[in-house]
Amino acid sequence: MEIKAIVGTSNLILLFILQVSPIPGMIEGCRKGDIKSMTIGYFLAGITQNCFWFGYGLCLHDFFVYFPNVPGTILFTIFLNMLIYVKKKYNYFLLNAFIVFELIIIVSFFPEKVCVTSATILSFIWQTTNLETIRLALRYHSQEYINPLLSFISFLAFLTSCIYSIMIKAFIMFLPNSYGLMINIINLYLYLWAGGFFDKDSSLVNYLSKILKIENIQDDVNSNKVDFNVVDKEQFLNNI
Repeated sequence: MEIKAIVGTSNLILLFILQVSPIPGMIEGCRKGDIKSMTIGYFLAGITQNCFWFGYGLCLHDFFVYFPNVPGTILFTIFLNMLIYVKKKYNYFLLNAFIVFELIIIVSFFPEKVCVTSATILSFIWQTTNLETIRLALRYHSQEYINPLLSFISFLAFLTSCIYSIMIKAFIMFLPNSYGLMINIINLYLYLWAGGFFDKDSSLVNYLSKILKIENIQDDVNSNKVDFNVVDKEQFLNNI
């Protein structure tokens, strides 16, 4: 097997793991009748992003670019319908019709540059939601807000995506994946930092606190006093 195929296959597997990761939270939320961890906007942005990447992959005729977005789109559409079912205040038909319509339009009419540019912008917006895990880990000096396993899998997924995008010379595709890679590196660093593996006054931590405007970083002794009634931990674990 060629190196390119190995990297592409590895990336496909890792992305699928990430795509199915919200399933336990969604099932639990449906059982309780309340899914606090997800929003309509989150899923619609993810689905639209996947549709544009799918269209871009078809333009490139590259299986490892378009195929990962197929299960992602299907799963996110299922999750979206589960969310609609629980909240009971959105229209099934209109939202599902919109998804089908946008996919048809993107695949049928949008050229390669439009697909990749739109997908890149949406990827940056969608991945920025993960910055909240960084904010909370910094504020409370706690590991509770970061799922180390999912962060590590995300790190590997974005790493293989970056490598593959370089291999096929799709450098604009490299940009959002490098951004996701950076976020998950920071997540892993903060997980170790909150666990005492690095100095509390780390220069990276101080820099992040400054740019994210985190005013109060809790002491280690207070890390077990986080008010989870104010911020639902599961919300952030499911969105990593």
